[in-house]
Amino acid sequence: VQFLDTIGKQRDGHGKVMFHMMDPRNTRKVFYKQFKYYCKKWGFTTELGTIFQGLDMMGAGFLSESDFSFLDNWDPPAWLAATENPETLNDLKAHMLDKFGNYIQCWRRCLDKDGSNRVNWDEYHEACGEMGFRGDIAGAWRVLDDDFSGFVTLKELDRDSDAMIVKFRDWLFENFGGIREAFKVLDRDGGGTMTFPEFRKALRRYAFPGLDPIGK
Repeated sequence: VQFLDTIGKQRDGHGKVMFHMMDPRNTRKVFYKQFKYYCKKWGFTTELGTIFQGLDMMGAGFLSESDFSFLDNWDPPAWLAATENPETLNDLKAHMLDKFGNYIQCWRRCLDKDGSNRVNWDEYHEACGEMGFRGDIAGAWRVLDDDFSGFVTLKELDRDSDAMIVKFRDWLFENFGGIREAFKVLDRDGGGTMTFPEFRKALRRYAFPGLDPIGK
């Protein structure tokens, strides 16, 4: 994205136009030396070897017009060129708490609707719209997805919430052998559902260590 922005600001067009400007002798090939020369001439010097290898789809050692043409139709997601914006992330997280009360509720009801335990950009973008948040969501995403994995986990959203869930899950497995097995035991009346008072009472009965001293 930065490559396109930098070159595009100084050259009239991307893709095919850029290729022909790098190939003034019309050899239909642009080798790395030419690529490097023109990129530096136009003001772009970052990761040139990596970009060249990425464009050289066939591994031919040179670039052809087709290697450049896909750039004309490439529509990268907004976050890819965004700048990290921790202030907006703080605003977003405050908005989540105002709307859902805690991060786990927001995660399950709005962000991770498919229960995959991770959220991609499209899911995140849609969730922000549903929550009515209109800030720099791309900049906030960049802070969350600091490893450029393309998705965000609950741990990246809020470490304390993730640690709480992990602790509860581990306790269920250690004491009951699994999630479903635990539910069958905790659901004492066999109704298939538990209200919060029933849930709290069950955890108190089996001494879940996450309860405070008075069992709340």
